[in-house]
Amino acid sequence: MAIRFSLPVACLSVTAPLVLAASPALASDCCVAMSSSSSEFTTLSGSAHQFDAPGKFLVQTGINLRDVTGSFNERSAWTPKPQGSSLSSLQGTLGITYFPTDGWSLGLHVPLAANRLHHAQWGSLGSVIPLDPANGSTSLSGGGLGDMMLQGSSVVYWGDELWPSVAVWGGVLMPSGNNTGSPENFTGSGVWSGQLGLSLMKALGPLELTGSLGYQRPMTRPSEGSSTAFFIGQVATAQVQAAVEVLPGWRLGLGATGYYGSIASADPATADSLLGKLKLMPSVEWRFLPGQGVRLAYGSDPAFGPQLNAMTDQTLFLAYYRYF
Repeated sequence: MAIRFSLPVACLSVTAPLVLAASPALASDCCVAMSSSSSEFTTLSGSAHQFDAPGKFLVQTGINLRDVTGSFNERSAWTPKPQGSSLSSLQGTLGITYFPTDGWSLGLHVPLAANRLHHAQWGSLGSVIPLDPANGSTSLSGGGLGDMMLQGSSVVYWGDELWPSVAVWGGVLMPSGNNTGSPENFTGSGVWSGQLGLSLMKALGPLELTGSLGYQRPMTRPSEGSSTAFFIGQVATAQVQAAVEVLPGWRLGLGATGYYGSIASADPATADSLLGKLKLMPSVEWRFLPGQGVRLAYGSDPAFGPQLNAMTDQTLFLAYYRYF
């Protein structure tokens, strides 16, 4: 049975809205494996680690809807978002992966994002400040192209009855999104970033297990015209997922994705902050034809503390994938 790794977990793309605003805590909400990120999309499409390989090309399309649920304030106490206020985003992603030979892949992910700030604005440490409509507060909307990702992988060990298959991967995150102007229009980080990682997969009868460890490092800094005060620095990423076939073609899954590392300031004189993100994601997948399927998942952030999930959100994912 052939195994193909296609665009495994890596991208800490700031395609999620409102990620890099005036406070370093805001940057902690970026994508991790990642809320609204391409890596999350890849995994939830059911094609980050496919155990069958019926074609040379893989096309993935997906959408996710994200809503901020709360944040930690200056006293390290979690508070829900103010009543009558909301910060949300809708993102669509198209991914195309090419498999030149078994064990090798090269792919591109292109995200589009739309953001909405409804009677709310960011405060210190990632808190949400309600705005009074009587004072002229309105709903602000914006969006556009996000940060595109180019990524490749290679299987270095084909698993056996005891050991999992292992692949190495690398990628480049391109600053194609917008990082200037007002927060509702933010769709990108403004920096080039490189990625390296290791992924493992194992099939045990109806059970599929996948895991990944990665490292991301920025290669540039935001331009002088950037409106983002912070961006993702050096971070470690991790992802684990288990899925079991409960009926022919139907799988139930449970996964966790996260990262921890530095949030760098656009001002070189400002020290970096250490922040992280962890998201839990139950899912259901239907492989209705060979090499073709859809997946629905729900992601939620536990309110652990200001250093891990400084801002919390809930995200609904829907993805479709097909091999050709």
